[in-house]
Amino acid sequence: MEPVSYRPQASTLPFTSKPQDIAHMSTLNRTTWFAAKQGDVATLKQLVEVEGHRFDELDVELKTPFYYGCTLDRPHVLHYLHKLYIAFNVVMPEDQHARCTVSCRKDDVRLYLEGKATIESVIAKRDKAARDAALSVWDAAVEGNVGCLRMWLKKAGPAALMQAHPVTGRTPLYEASHANHAAASAFLRQMYIQHYEAETGKPCQEHMDECHLTITSDLMHQILDGKMSMQDVFQLNKAKSSTK
Repeated sequence: MEPVSYRPQASTLPFTSKPQDIAHMSTLNRTTWFAAKQGDVATLKQLVEVEGHRFDELDVELKTPFYYGCTLDRPHVLHYLHKLYIAFNVVMPEDQHARCTVSCRKDDVRLYLEGKATIESVIAKRDKAARDAALSVWDAAVEGNVGCLRMWLKKAGPAALMQAHPVTGRTPLYEASHANHAAASAFLRQMYIQHYEAETGKPCQEHMDECHLTITSDLMHQILDGKMSMQDVFQLNKAKSSTK
């Protein structure tokens, strides 16, 4: 979906109801604005699609539900409202758009408002970040998730990357190399060469030999032997992509 085009223009919707009794609705917290503030997309959809409330109506403070989605950081509300603006060809006036941009607290949502990102990409990146944050260091290695491994390094230091799983006894390097994740294995090998002995008190080469024993990939053997660096792996992947 392309970012919303914010050209000043009057708007009317085919399904709009009579003017809302704002004071009464606010008392009951049954307003599009309150639903937007709470990030309650289900209630917002009920109000708009079933009960006929306008999705772009101004409240007593001259603010729209979209504004509250921006200022209170409710990306799923923005996603829903964005689709309505597009579907009904409603274009937000420039003063409203400017107010939303100024009040926005998050850089990624501001990029969306500036037309430099889609709201779908904002949500996807946040979902990925939340998932990465929940991964154990071993799960990250099994997935080849280098970004998550770097996060563990930053959060807990090199020791986090060297620890054996409490049940399987396998290290992140063992998991990454046996799952044939070249970039993750190259990254972890570099960390192990630098820190393994200091963190575990064991020779690093012994652990490298353990990893070698059961892997069958020639590329993984080269990485563990130090014949291919992480940069080499990136260049290899780039070359493969260019030939597709």
